[in-house]
Amino acid sequence: MNRLPAGSAVQVPGNCTGTDCRGTGLFTILFPYLEQDNRYGEYSPFINAKGGWSDYYFSIQSSLNQIVVPGYTCPSVSEWTGIPYRKDYHGCMGGKTHLWRNIPRHVYIDGVFYTNSFLPVSQILRRAKQHDSRRR
Repeated sequence: MNRLPAGSAVQVPGNCTGTDCRGTGLFTILFPYLEQDNRYGEYSPFINAKGGWSDYYFSIQSSLNQIVVPGYTCPSVSEWTGIPYRKDYHGCMGGKTHLWRNIPRHVYIDGVFYTNSFLPVSQILRRAKQHDSRRR
């Protein structure tokens, strides 16, 4: 696809309630690439919902919080094995350039997996070269 997925895909104002915006999270966006098409289809009604992935995640109908997605957990981590929905990996959103302050955290746009990014690989390589040239 020549692009990396976004850290989250948020439709403003569609996925927002007050100051909190939660759209489709990285781990949901990745489902089709991890042979979890059915799970992604289960999520579809929540794409445009105010609470987005958090409504889906905590919904009674959802089985997301009961399954283990092997690619989301590190085989060498032995703690928290009783929590099936745990994730040991996360995408880097950055940490210097703010997009907005969201409750309960800040949202940055200088990482690879920031909100609504869908960065082409060529853009990542270009950013790395610019960063290297500034360090010299």
